[in-house]
Amino acid sequence: MTNEQTRQRGGRVVGTLVLGLVVVWLLVWGLGQAGASTPAGLSRTQDPLVMNGANFPAFDGVPLTELALYQYQAGAWQPIPFQVDEVDSSGAYVASEDGLLDANDELVLMPGDLGDSVAVDNWPTDAQARLYPRYAITATDSLQPGEAGWVYLYRSTTLPPSDEAYIAWDEAAQTLSGISYTVRFETEQFVGIADLSLNGQVVDVLDRQKIRGQYSILLFGQVISTSTFNEETVLNFITQPLTITLPVVGPVRAVASDGEQGFAFYGAKASLGLSLPLADVDIAPFTVLHFDFVQVALDLLDPAGTGMAPAFYYDSNGANAAIDGVPEAVPASPPLAWSQVAGALGGWVNIGQIGPANGTLTNHYRDDATPDPNDTGDGRAYGEAGARIANPNGTVTFGQVLYLTPAGAGNAGAQYLLWSQNPLRGAAALQSFPAGNDTALTYLPFLHR
Repeated sequence: MTNEQTRQRGGRVVGTLVLGLVVVWLLVWGLGQAGASTPAGLSRTQDPLVMNGANFPAFDGVPLTELALYQYQAGAWQPIPFQVDEVDSSGAYVASEDGLLDANDELVLMPGDLGDSVAVDNWPTDAQARLYPRYAITATDSLQPGEAGWVYLYRSTTLPPSDEAYIAWDEAAQTLSGISYTVRFETEQFVGIADLSLNGQVVDVLDRQKIRGQYSILLFGQVISTSTFNEETVLNFITQPLTITLPVVGPVRAVASDGEQGFAFYGAKASLGLSLPLADVDIAPFTVLHFDFVQVALDLLDPAGTGMAPAFYYDSNGANAAIDGVPEAVPASPPLAWSQVAGALGGWVNIGQIGPANGTLTNHYRDDATPDPNDTGDGRAYGEAGARIANPNGTVTFGQVLYLTPAGAGNAGAQYLLWSQNPLRGAAALQSFPAGNDTALTYLPFLHR
C-alpha cells in the first residue's frame, strides 16, 4: 500500500468516526426554546415530566390514539400538548411499534401545562371518557417541596386534542424551530450548525460550529505522516449522508436512538447519551491510525454586530469573561461541570460528562477578534467554547444536557446543574367517575339470575 493509499484510507476512517462525534455536538448544541407560561403549581418549566407506561397499568394495551391529556385551570378543562413515544424491546425509540401503550413507552409533557387538582367527580363533559377510569398525575419538584401541579389522563376518542406544539422539524431544510429559537444545520459547505437565532429574534448569532482535529499514521509505532482536519475538510472523508433524521417528532419533543446512542430534544432542553469508538485503528499491516486530538466548539459572531452584546462566558471553574474579542485567560482544567454563554438576546448552559477514553479532556475557550487566515467562518473567535480530547484510545462516552436561557440571564449555571441532577417526579392515581353522577350516560340493565 502506497503512502497516498494509506492516507486516503486513514482519511475515510477519520470521516466515519468523526461524523458520529460531530452529530453529537451539532445536535446537543442546536436545540432549545423558552418554556410555556409559568403554571400556578411548578415554577420550573424547562424540564419535562417523563413517565413510563408502567405507571398506567389500567391503560396497558390501549391504542395511543385513544389517550387524551387534560388540565383543569380557571374553572375549565383544556387539552394540553403531550406525546407517548414508543420504545421497542431493545430500548430504542421507534416511529411506530404496535400503536399500543406498553410498560416501556414514555408519556411526555411540559410542567408549564400543569393545572389544578380537582375532586374525583369533576370530569370533562365527555361521555366516552366517563366510561373508563382516568389517571390523576401529580408532578412535583424535589428542589421545591411545596410546589405541585396536576394533569389528567383519559381514554377517549371524542375528547379533542391540543393543537399546540413547542417544536417543529423541517428535515428537507435541516432546520429546527421552536418558540424562541431557530437552528439550521449545514449539509454542503461544512459539517455542523450554520445558523442559530434566539428568543424570537431573526438575527443569526452564531458564526458556526468549529471542528479541529489531527491524526497520525504510525508504522511500527513511528509516525510516518500527520494530517489535520476541520469542519470543512472532513467532508472529503465522509461518504455517509450528512442530513439529520429524527424518527420521532411530537409536539413536546423529538427523539432518536439506536441502542448505543440516544437523543431527546425538548422545547427548552436537549439531552444525549452516546458511545463513540475512537480507539487506534489498524488500516494496513503494522500500520495504525491514531487520533492526536479532536476538538469541537461553538463560535459566536461579533456580539456587537448581532445585538448579543453585552455577552459573557461563565463556567464551573469560576470563569467570568466578557465576549468581546479581547483575549482573557480561562482555565483549561479541570473538566467543567457546566459552562454558559449569556447575552442580550439569550444564551445557553451546557452540562456534560465526557469519558475521554484514556485520553486527556480539557476545556477549550478562545475570544480573539484578531483576523486569522487559518481559521474558518469569519476568521475570528468570539467566545468560542467547547471541549478537546487529546490522544483518545478507546470508546469515548458522552452525557450532555443543554438548557436555553432567556435574554439577559446572569451567571446561572449552578442552578441549571441542580435541575439536571434532580428531575421532576410524577405519580399517577387511578380514579373512576362516580356511578350515577352523569344523567347523560346510558346504563345497561344488570340481570341477576
